[in-house]
Amino acid sequence: MKIVALTFVTGLAVAGAAAAEDPQALLQKFDCTVCHATDEAKTGPAFVDIAEHYRDDPQAVATLAAVIRKGVHGGGPWPMPPSPQVPAAEAKEIARYILTLRK
Repeated sequence: MKIVALTFVTGLAVAGAAAAEDPQALLQKFDCTVCHATDEAKTGPAFVDIAEHYRDDPQAVATLAAVIRKGVHGGGPWPMPPSPQVPAAEAKEIARYILTLRK
């Protein structure tokens, strides 16, 4: 009985993971690429520069997810507007993806 329950729970976890949207698709879906690009600054900084800035921060995923949802006024002339329509789980997925990028 325990094996069946474990298999069922594992199957649900795999199904949930498979349903997760590709991070690059999320960047498009939530219009992140209007202001950001992977390798070049636009209105906002390049994703690789964001990743570099947070590289050694153990709280980087949570910090970036909060910036995505709440916005921030950084060092540039334009503030990052809040995007509360981005679900917290998807904001974390986007943040994790950005942090994988390298120059």
